[in-house]
Formats: sequence, C-alpha cells, structure tokens
Amino acid sequence: ELQDSSRLQLGVSPKYVQLRTFQYTETVSGFEDDEFDSDEYQTDKSGFNLDVGAAYAFGSRNQWNAGIAVKNLIPMELDSAASQPDEEERTLELDPMVTAGIAHKGEFHVLTAEVDLTKKKAFGYEDDTQWVALGAEFDAFRYAQLRFGVRQNLASNDDNDGIEEDTQFTAGIGLSPFGARLDIGGLISDADLGAAIEFGAAF
Repeated sequence: ELQDSSRLQLGVSPKYVQLRTFQYTETVSGFEDDEFDSDEYQTDKSGFNLDVGAAYAFGSRNQWNAGIAVKNLIPMELDSAASQPDEEERTLELDPMVTAGIAHKGEFHVLTAEVDLTKKKAFGYEDDTQWVALGAEFDAFRYAQLRFGVRQNLASNDDNDGIEEDTQFTAGIGLSPFGARLDIGGLISDADLGAAIEFGAAF
C-alpha cells in the first residue's frame, strides 16, 4: 500500500485466480456413479490478476472517506464442458468489477454507502447482481459494536436461470472484553439465510 502526506491512499493487490466449472446432466435412469466425477465434465483455468483501489479522506477531522475499487482488473473467461451432445455450454466470465463508496466516521458510529458501477453476469443458478448497499455500526464504550446493513440488487431480472435475489438484510454484534474478540453476524433475504461467528484474541 502506498500513502503520501496528503489524504490520498492507493492500493494494489496482486492475486492468483483459479476458475473451475463442473457441468453434468443426465436422467435418473442413465446416471452412472463412476462417471459423475469424470474429468471430461470439468474445465479449469488459472492466472494472475489484480485488485486496485483508491481512497480519499476529507472533512475537518478526516471524518469522511470516499473510495473506488476495481476487482479483477484482467478479464478472464472459461467455457464449461457439456455432458450431452445437445447441451449448451455455459461461459464463466470474470470481468472487472467497479465499486464506489463513501463513509462517515464519528466517535461512536460509522455509516457507509456503496454502489457497484458494473453488473456481474449470472452463471449457473445465480442471479445477475449489481448491489447498492447501506451500513451502520454503533459503538458502545469500545466493548461492543452493533451492526446493521441492507443492500438492493439493481440487476435482478427474470431473464436468466438464476434464483432471483432482490434485497438482503444483515445484522451483527461484536464483543471485545479483556482483549478477546467475538463477532456474530446474520443475513436474511427471500433467497438466502446465513450466519457467521468469529473468535479472536490479542496478546
């Protein structure tokens, strides 16, 4: 990460990406257990890629931050392997994704807003996605943090094979007594239900 004496920060994250698809279609009567995981139904491709970003702090106490990030700067794509002669191949596309955001940080809160400036095309049973999101974290005496978020998919449509994904709600709590750290979070929407827990300790 590079940082100058001004309020601008620049970041570059090189990474190694591996794409892999598996496509197998068969009737129940024609299913063969020995063929199910055969290499002929799989394709893969690997390569290096980059994430880049920039952030700028402003305000009398640098309480505002605006930023932009580009993930997967180098486009990549991979065709699946059809298991039947008349089956259509699918193409997994890893295109650059651009996200812009702004945040306000106070003594006891952080408020954020971000939007995807590009759309992620669906693959398989996913939905097209292009999120706009709002989030908030409220601090209680540095020992507990309450978090809430909501995001709306601007690209959801009925023209693909995916499960429609419109609005997601998230909530969480972070506890940090005596150098330990416990984070619990949850997500709910019409299509998804998820939870996460993380524990850590500082020495």
